[in-house]
Amino acid sequence: RTCLSKVQRPEVAAVDVLEFLSKTAQTPDDQLPIGRSSSLVEPQQEQERKSGTKLAEYGCTHGEVSRFALRVTVEVIPSAFWGTEENFQHISRRIVEFIECRRYENSTLHGLLQGLQLSKFDWTFLPRTNSNAGRPLSDTMKGRELVEEFLYWYFDSFLIPLLRTTFYATESSIFRNRILFFRHDDWKTLCKPLMDKICSERFVKVPEVPLLPLLGQISDSCTQDMIKNKDRQLGHSSVRLLPKETGARLIVNLGKRPVSKGIASRYYGSVNDILQTALHILTYEKHNQSQIHRASVNSHSGIYFKLKDFKNANRLPNGLLPKLYFVKMDVHACFDSIEQGKLLDIIRRTLTE
Repeated sequence: RTCLSKVQRPEVAAVDVLEFLSKTAQTPDDQLPIGRSSSLVEPQQEQERKSGTKLAEYGCTHGEVSRFALRVTVEVIPSAFWGTEENFQHISRRIVEFIECRRYENSTLHGLLQGLQLSKFDWTFLPRTNSNAGRPLSDTMKGRELVEEFLYWYFDSFLIPLLRTTFYATESSIFRNRILFFRHDDWKTLCKPLMDKICSERFVKVPEVPLLPLLGQISDSCTQDMIKNKDRQLGHSSVRLLPKETGARLIVNLGKRPVSKGIASRYYGSVNDILQTALHILTYEKHNQSQIHRASVNSHSGIYFKLKDFKNANRLPNGLLPKLYFVKMDVHACFDSIEQGKLLDIIRRTLTE
C-alpha cells in the first residue's frame, strides 16, 4: 500500500482526466478574480503551483516510489546479503538518491561504495580457521569485487526493471528534467481518452492505391514493389506521451529500430536511417533553390543576418529605430494540423530532377 492509485478514486472515477487538466491548468486573465494581479511575469513557484500541481497529483511522489522499492527489496533479498544494518541503511539512502535523480544525472558504482563496510559482507569471504589471523589481501580484493558485482546487479538487473515494470517514468515540459512516476494502470487511464482521440481524428490510414502513382514518379520499379511487399523496410515508429500543463504532447521517436514480431525476430533500420536518401535530396534542393526558404532560417547565424537586414530596413533617417514590439504566438497543434496533400504538392513542385 505504498503507491496507491491516484486515478481510481470516487471523485475522479467518471472524469476525463486529461480534459480536466486542459480546462483547469490555466485561467485566462479576463477570468481572474477582482483584486488579483494579472501581471505577465509570475514567480516560478506560483507558475508550478498553478500548472503543475494538477498533473503531478496523479503521479506517485518520490517518497512513495522509494518506500515501494525498499519494501520489495526487504521482502526479496535476505538481510544477510547486506552484512549489517548500517550497510542496508547506507544502500537505502543511495536508493532514495537514485530515484530522486533528475534527467541526465547518474549514479556511479564508486559512489555507492563510499561509506560501505566491505569487511562486514561475510558471504564474500571463506570461513577462517584461525580467528586471530587477518584476511589475505587477495581475499579482501576478491571480496570487494564480489560486492561490486552484487551492487551492480541489484541496481541494473533488479531495481531498474522493478521500477520500469511498475511505473511509467517520464520527464515533463512543466518541471523540465524532474522525473515523474505514474503507476502503469493510472497512466493508461490518463492517456486512453487522448489516444482514442488521436487515433480517430488525427491519424488516418493511407490506402495503397493513391500512393502508387505518387511513388511511381520517383521510381517505377522499386517503390511500387516496396509498397506491395508486406515485408518492406519502412516500418512503424515508437510513440510516447510527454506530460505538459494542458494534457500531453505526442512524441514520435523516428530513430528507434522497430522489431518484427514472430518466431524469428528481425530488426529493421530506423525510419531516420531509411529516409536519409530523401533527406539528402531535399537538402540538395534547399541549397540550389534559396527562394524556397522564405522567412525560415537554418542556424543561429541565419537569425543574425535576418535581424541585421530588418534593422537596416527599418532605421529612421535620424539613425534611430522606431518603437518596436515583440509578439510571441503559438500555432495550436501545428504539426498535427498540416495538410498532408498540400505538403506533398509542395515537395512535388520542389523536386527539379
